[in-house]
Amino acid sequence: MSSMSFRSVLLGMTIGLAAQAVWAAEPPAGLLDPNASTAPLPYQSAFSGYKRPQFEGKTDWRKANDTVRDVGGHMGAIKSDSTDEMPTKARSDADPATGSHAGHGK
Repeated sequence: MSSMSFRSVLLGMTIGLAAQAVWAAEPPAGLLDPNASTAPLPYQSAFSGYKRPQFEGKTDWRKANDTVRDVGGHMGAIKSDSTDEMPTKARSDADPATGSHAGHGK
């Protein structure tokens, strides 16, 4: 038997004996008594420190939509100052009404 497998067996036996000692121990008196008194649990609401958000002001939704469109959509609003440019959307010259599948299937 190699020394590595002997160490593994010894470790397993040690863990097994420790687990048996824990399981064989008697629980403290009163632990299993359903009528035993217990200390009250402290209560603290999860919302006790909540602060309502302070909005700068309301604006017309059409104006907000126009602002987002002017900066290049939602990705344009979060674009960094780097030189990376957002890819432009390819436009198809085909008219979907003519049955040319709007550029699909080529």
